[in-house]
Formats: sequence, C-alpha cells, structure tokens
Amino acid sequence: MNFDNKIPIAVIITVVLQAAGIIWWVSQQAHTVESLKEDVGGLSSKMAIEQNVNLRRDVDEHQRKITAIMEELREHAAMGSMMAKMMQKSAVMQKDVERNQELIDELWDELEEHQDTHRANRNDGR
Repeated sequence: MNFDNKIPIAVIITVVLQAAGIIWWVSQQAHTVESLKEDVGGLSSKMAIEQNVNLRRDVDEHQRKITAIMEELREHAAMGSMMAKMMQKSAVMQKDVERNQELIDELWDELEEHQDTHRANRNDGR
C-alpha cells in the first residue's frame, strides 16, 4: 500500500478550526471566571460594609442600653443613700420619742406625787 505523505487540506482546516474553537472556549471560560471573581469581590466588599454598618449600629444600641442602665444604677444608689439617711433620722427620732416618753412618765409620776401630797395636806387641814 502506498501512502501519500500528504495530509488532505480538509483535515488541516478541521484541526485548525477545532484548535481555534478550543482556544475561544478556554478564553470564554477564563473571562467568565474573571467576571465571577469580580462579582464575588464586589459582593464580599458589600457584605463587609453591611457587616460593619450593622456592627456599628449594634455597638451604638448597646452603648445606649449601658448608659440607661448606669443612669438607673445611679438613681438606685441615690435612693439607697436617701433611705440610709432616713433610717438614721428615724433611729434618732425613735430615741427622742423614747426619751420624751421617759420624761412624760417622770412628770406624770411627779404630778401624782404632788396631787397625793396636796390631798394629804387638805385632809390634814380639815
């Protein structure tokens, strides 16, 4: 069998066209990958910005809550201090009441003694 070393032009054109098709397809795939990378990068940046905004909002909200709690604690501390002063004053008043009661009892006893003496003097004078 005698083979010609010549390759038919149709086969060459077919191989060249297939190679060109493969190159074009790979180029399109590379372009698609780059486009997707840019989209993902943009989304990542957007998500990072949104996360940062949300974080700042949360921090601000927590700061407001902490400030409110601290103010409430100050109010409670002031009330506790006032209550302590009132209890001290109440204890002093209680002692004053007890001392006044003792004085009243002493005066009452003196009054009764005076009345008894006065009656005795009246009865002796009769």
